[in-house]
Amino acid sequence: MKRLLLIMAFPIFIIAVAWSLTGAWLILPFAGLEFGLLAFLMYRVSLYTYQEQLIILSPNVIIIETGYRHKKILKIKRHECFVDFRESEDDWQLPGIFMHCGEQRVEVGIFLNLPDKKELRRHLEQAGLPVCRTHWWKQ
Repeated sequence: MKRLLLIMAFPIFIIAVAWSLTGAWLILPFAGLEFGLLAFLMYRVSLYTYQEQLIILSPNVIIIETGYRHKKILKIKRHECFVDFRESEDDWQLPGIFMHCGEQRVEVGIFLNLPDKKELRRHLEQAGLPVCRTHWWKQ
């Protein structure tokens, strides 16, 4: 990310300095603002890639830890829990995996792609959790 920012900074500031030498010095603050916004957005995207979700299955309780630095921890009773695998009508969107426990509903695997979501569903089934599918007739 640092290398990409340096590569992008070079032409931005060369163009800004060239325009300021011709008398359009007002371009300098906007070039700095443009570079600052680019750096901030790249930082936020990079930070989002470190998100993780940990699902701990024990005989009596399921613990779901979500986040990066400040993790949110949710404990739910295993015997009251089931998994809802929601597929879209025409397969245009990724399916959603929700864990239901009474009134609580938590989406797990939000940032996973399709093969990983299917693998997560398979692992939860193998762990003994009941899985409900919206399109149960499909493979």
